[in-house]
Amino acid sequence: MSEEPAAYGRGYRDEEEKMQQLKKIVDEAAGILADALLSERETRTVIEDTRNRVLSLFPDNAEEFDLIYRPRFNRLLEENAGVQCDRALRENSNH
Repeated sequence: MSEEPAAYGRGYRDEEEKMQQLKKIVDEAAGILADALLSERETRTVIEDTRNRVLSLFPDNAEEFDLIYRPRFNRLLEENAGVQCDRALRENSNH
């Protein structure tokens, strides 16, 4: 009986570690998408690489990735496109 709580605790720690890795992976991708000037192809590559890394941690969560993280990434891309457009407009108005 004493092994069950230890196994449970170990499983919990493993899940915590995986969740921390998930957060790090997604935050890194979000930072790249928010800050970098990427082509459409590069953007797709970042998102798909991130999806693959997340699914390597949580193989059964493809649907959750598409429901939670893909919209977040799309929002960042839209915001970044607006910032880039504003910057280009300002630069053109200065010439």
